[in-house]
Amino acid sequence: MDPVSGTLSAIAFTTIVTETTTVDIQIWLIVIGFILSFTLAVGLGANDVANSFATTVGAKVLTFFQVCILAAIFETAGAVLLGSKVSDTIRKGIFDVTLYEGQEDLLAIGQIAALSGAFVWLSIATWLSLPVSGTHSIVGAMLGFHLVAKGTYGINWKKFGLIVSSWFTSPFLSGIVSAIIYSLYRHFVLKKVNPLEPGLRVLPVCYGTIFLVNIFSITFGPSIIGLSMLPHWVPVVVSLGVSLVIALVVWVAAVPRLRKKYMRELVTESQNVEVVMEEKIRLSEEIVTKQPPEVECRNGSKDGKDVEVENGQIAIPEEPLNANGLQTLQVKTNSERCSLYQRLYTILHPAKKKALPEWLAIQDKPVIKKLCGPLQILSATFASFAHGGNDVSNAVSPFVALWLLHKTGEVSGTTSTPFWILFYGGCGISVGLWLFGRRVLETMGENLMPMTSSSGFTIELGAAMTVLTASNLGIPVSTTHCKVGSIIAIGLVQSRKQVDWNLFRNIIFAWIVTLPVTASVSAFIMYLLQFTL
Repeated sequence: MDPVSGTLSAIAFTTIVTETTTVDIQIWLIVIGFILSFTLAVGLGANDVANSFATTVGAKVLTFFQVCILAAIFETAGAVLLGSKVSDTIRKGIFDVTLYEGQEDLLAIGQIAALSGAFVWLSIATWLSLPVSGTHSIVGAMLGFHLVAKGTYGINWKKFGLIVSSWFTSPFLSGIVSAIIYSLYRHFVLKKVNPLEPGLRVLPVCYGTIFLVNIFSITFGPSIIGLSMLPHWVPVVVSLGVSLVIALVVWVAAVPRLRKKYMRELVTESQNVEVVMEEKIRLSEEIVTKQPPEVECRNGSKDGKDVEVENGQIAIPEEPLNANGLQTLQVKTNSERCSLYQRLYTILHPAKKKALPEWLAIQDKPVIKKLCGPLQILSATFASFAHGGNDVSNAVSPFVALWLLHKTGEVSGTTSTPFWILFYGGCGISVGLWLFGRRVLETMGENLMPMTSSSGFTIELGAAMTVLTASNLGIPVSTTHCKVGSIIAIGLVQSRKQVDWNLFRNIIFAWIVTLPVTASVSAFIMYLLQFTL
C-alpha cells in the first residue's frame, strides 16, 4: 500500500471511530437523561403536586388515596394537552442555544447537569417538608451549567427577568384574586345566620366561574387538539357557552334537589359539630406534642457507662448522694449528628399552632361543607390539570433538548415537544405523589393555616386562574408560589393569628435559596462532567 492510500485509510478509520464514539456518547446521554428526567418528575410530584390537592386533604374533603387517583389522571392530561409551550420556553428561552452549535455534546452534558441539580434540591426540600418551586429549581439548574460552559454570554436577561418577576407577582396576584373571591363569598353566604339558601343561590355562579376560567384557558392555549389555530373569538364563545350551560343545569336540576336534601340533613349535621370539634382538638394535641423523627441517638454515656436517652429525656439511674446531698450526673450523647439534626428539625418545624383557640375556631358550618366540598374537588382537579400543563416542563425540558438534539442534530430546532415525552413526565409526577407526597401535602394543607372547604375552594380557584393564564402566555410561573400566596391571603382575611408565620418564614427562606442552590449544584456537576465525557 502506498503512503497516500495508507494515510487516507487511517483518516477514514479515525473518522469512523470518532463518529461511532460520538454516537455512543449521545445514546448514553439520552439513556441517562431519560432516567434522570423521570426521577426529577418524581421529585416534582412529591413536592409540587401538593399544591393542587393539599387544601382538599386539609379540609377533609378527600383522602390521600383519592387525591392520588385524581392527580394521576389530571396531571398527566394537563401535561399532554398544555405542556408543550412552557416546555419550549424553558428549553430555548433561558439562554441562546445557538451558542452550542458545533458543541452539541457540551449542550447535552449540560442538560444532564441541569436534571441532576434540580433533582438534588427537590429531594432535600421534600425531606424537610418544605414546598419549593420546581420552576425555580430547573431554571436555576439551566443557568448553572450555562455559566460554567459559556459564562454570562448569551443569557436572555429579558426573558429571565420576566420569569423572575413572575415569581414575586404570581403569589401576590393569586392572593388578591383568592382574597376577593373569599371576601365576596363570606359576605353573601358565610356571614348569614342560615347560609343554606344564599349558598344555593350563588352555587350556579361558582360552577359557571370555574368552567369559564378553565375552559377558556384550555381552548385558547397551545394544545394538541388544534384549537389554538382558530380565531380568538372562538375560545371566548366556547368557554362562555359551556359555563352558561353548566350554570343553568346547576340552577335548574341541582339546586332544588340539594335544597330538599340538605334541609333534611341540616339538623342532624348540626348535632355533629361538637363531635367534629372534639376530634380536631384531639388531632391538634397530637401534632403539638409530636416529636422529631426517630434517629440513631438513643444512647448516651455517663462515666463511660451507657445510659438511655429517649425523646430528649435522660433515664437517671440510682445514684448515691454527694457531700451536699445532691446527685451528680453528667450525660453526653455519643452522636453530635443527632444533636445537630434535632436542632435543625426544631428550627424548620417549630411547634404548630393547631391547638390555639384562634385556629380551632375556624370551621365551616355543615351545610357549607356540603356545598363547597364538590366545588373544592372540581377546582382542585382543574388546578391539577393546570399544574400538569405548567410544571411538567420542569421535568422534561432538559430531556427534550437531549432527544431533539439526537433526533435532528440541531441545538435550536423548532420541533414541538413530543407527545410521548409529555406523557412520560406526567406519569413521573403521579408516581412522586404516590410515594412521597404526604410531607409537603401536610405542610400546605394542614400546617400553614386552618383549612376549610370554603377557604380551600377560593384558594384553588384563585391559584388556578393565575397559573393557567401564565401557562397560556408561555411564562413558567411557580404553582407553589401561587398556592402559598392564596393561602396567606385568605389567612389574613380571616385573622392574622391564624397563619403559622414561623412556617411561612421557612418556606420563604427555601424559595430564596432554591435558585442559587440548584445553580451551584448544576454548575459543579457540569464542571466534573466536562472532564469525564
